[in-house]
Amino acid sequence: MKQDLHNLFLDFGIERAPVLGHSMGGKVAMLFALSHPELVESLIIVDMGMKEYPPHHTEVLAGLHTVDLARVESRQEAEKALGLHISDLATRQFLMKSLYRKQWYDGPGILDKETWEWRFNLAVLTKQYAHILESVELPGRHYDGPTVFIRGAKSKYVLDADWPSILPYFPKATLVTIPEAGHWVHADKPAEFVAAVQRFLGA
Repeated sequence: MKQDLHNLFLDFGIERAPVLGHSMGGKVAMLFALSHPELVESLIIVDMGMKEYPPHHTEVLAGLHTVDLARVESRQEAEKALGLHISDLATRQFLMKSLYRKQWYDGPGILDKETWEWRFNLAVLTKQYAHILESVELPGRHYDGPTVFIRGAKSKYVLDADWPSILPYFPKATLVTIPEAGHWVHADKPAEFVAAVQRFLGA
């Protein structure tokens, strides 16, 4: 994914830009900044640290696999199937945002069929889950540009104890905590999150 982001910069001729990433996207953003600091104008990491995390999405992945997209006839039916394995409503709604109707064409303008699909690659996420949890470490690398870590006060992803291990890689990093927000900071407190990002970019 880090390479995908690099390819995007090259394909669109982006010389430098701010980079923002949440959760796994935060890991991608950190690796990208450490690998290509000359391309990153500033860095915004949302509720993600550099440490290795224990497995904590097993039930979510299992629940997603139980949804038979070939048989699902509506979004409501898909969410009901998810609900048998994922009790948290916010998590289900977050996942449901990635469900869409894919159109298959038999020729120009000739619609053959429509199927339900996930926008994320469930097979790869499941297969590579252990690697996704690994720590972000590139010994000898550091990003010296403006950096902010934005975390939710209710989240345990970025603890105060993690901060000393982050600063050697991102020496100019600051930490912003959004009250009453969990891991999905931008969904829990969108106004406060946007304000924090704008303050950082403005500075």
